[in-house]
Amino acid sequence: MEFGTFPVYYFSQGGQAIIYPAQGVIYTFFLGLLALVVIHSERLKKPVKALLLVAIFLLSLIGDWLFFAIIWIIIFDRYRDDFKKQMIWFAATAILMELFFILIGMTLADSLFQLGVLLAIVLLYFYNGKRGGSEKFRTFNKWFFYVFYPLHMVILGVLKFCVLK
Repeated sequence: MEFGTFPVYYFSQGGQAIIYPAQGVIYTFFLGLLALVVIHSERLKKPVKALLLVAIFLLSLIGDWLFFAIIWIIIFDRYRDDFKKQMIWFAATAILMELFFILIGMTLADSLFQLGVLLAIVLLYFYNGKRGGSEKFRTFNKWFFYVFYPLHMVILGVLKFCVLK
């Protein structure tokens, strides 16, 4: 892969190659933000909102989690004050995602891995909506995750390189 180009994944389905250019999760979060802007806009008429949302969903096909992440973002916004409904719809969407992946030919083992998103329900259940710990603890957490995220991606990349060599 060259700098400035889309990473491309190749899937084989029935002997036929499928080329899938993919973007990272930040791209998907950006599309989710755009979806919320469209939904909450008072200037846009409903047909225009619908067309823009369809465009956002189509653009999400080259992002992480496809359009499912956009749906989750909308669910969390729509049911902002109702944790139970958020989790019911979150889980229902995860199950639909699982079925979708099976229908498009992903192996059962790979698609079941995607259901790991349901583990987030436990973490969200215990979150009280407040920043945790003392100022010192918050500072540690802030810098820990600034370092952890890119570092673990590098480690995973190196492992992938070593395993697939």
